Amino acid sequence: ELAQALGDEPLDVAITAEDGTECPVKIKELGDGHYQVDFAPTVEGPLNVDCAYGGVPITDAPLYFECAPGGVENELDMPFETTLETDKYKIRVGGRGLKSGRVGSSAPVFVKVLDKKTKKLVPVPSDKIKLLVNGPEPVHTPSTRVSKKHPGTFVFRYAPVKEGTYTVSIKVDKDTTKPRSVSWR
Repeated sequence: ELAQALGDEPLDVAITAEDGTECPVKIKELGDGHYQVDFAPTVEGPLNVDCAYGGVPITDAPLYFECAPGGVENELDMPFETTLETDKYKIRVGGRGLKSGRVGSSAPVFVKVLDKKTKKLVPVPSDKIKLLVNGPEPVHTPSTRVSKKHPGTFVFRYAPVKEGTYTVSIKVDKDTTKPRSVSWR
């Protein structure tokens, strides 16, 4: 409908990271008002997609999505098979990053923070939760993705560069869970 109203006008797409970095974009017209947009993310994290056709912004834009090595996991597919506790919180966790890892790739740790008494999700600010990783070699600060739909749900990714056994724990506010041992090969 928009294509018919505007005629043969160009589609403009801008994909930017939170820091303003733009991703290179290639737009291919497929005909019949359909387009294919290819891009190569240059940063990890949330990306904004702004679209305009013939200079008119598309009303459903901007779109938002996450970019992570290996893709971003669907929240419905995240396994939360283990419960850890602190004095204040019950923390449901899961993911490969709590089991084992392969040096050279990152592994996710899924985290849901629940109130110990009410068992409801706690909307913890991202600066109040950390994935702590210790081992034979220091690990770069794990990346953090916060669920917009389910505050209190997080995905952490970490990637040791040296083989060995690492301990992983979750810190919420000042409370820290008991560490879990994870073998990286």
